[in-house]
Amino acid sequence: MLVESIRNFTRLHPKIAAGLGLVPLLVAGMILTRDMSGPASVAAPVADYVDEETGELSQRSTAELPPLLGKSGRPTVVRAVFLTASTVDACFPAYYEKYTDEMKAKIKGMKSGPGPGIRPAYEMVRAGTLVRKPSPGSSWVSATSTEGNALLKKIYQPDPTKPPLKLCTPDMK
Repeated sequence: MLVESIRNFTRLHPKIAAGLGLVPLLVAGMILTRDMSGPASVAAPVADYVDEETGELSQRSTAELPPLLGKSGRPTVVRAVFLTASTVDACFPAYYEKYTDEMKAKIKGMKSGPGPGIRPAYEMVRAGTLVRKPSPGSSWVSATSTEGNALLKKIYQPDPTKPPLKLCTPDMK
């Protein structure tokens, strides 16, 4: 009965039937074309960096492990974490971070082999992370030290009576 209805429709409306017959072919062609073009490109995540000597801000791939070489040829470019309580216009540098040489080597090794898992990797990397306040002359301390924990706690566990802080990107103009 269904076959007979389709035959009748095709005989009465040949152009519409032909158009409906082309739809599956067009969809298949679009799928094949998309699959043959390869995977869609994904932009690498970026982070904010600052050259401690010049104060110059930049955005670089998160795959780059600070400290990086600055304009002077010395390792002066570090990751800068900026936060805001309201708008991007109110961005302020919360802290700077970099890795110890030993941690940079471990991270590079983790990228080429099987990792230890999310939690152990996080703890390991945090232990090899140095942080400091952005104020001139402040000292680098381990992120796991008392001073490092105090700095990070102030940022990531803020006063509940104030608006929560959010990551932001400063104006790079």
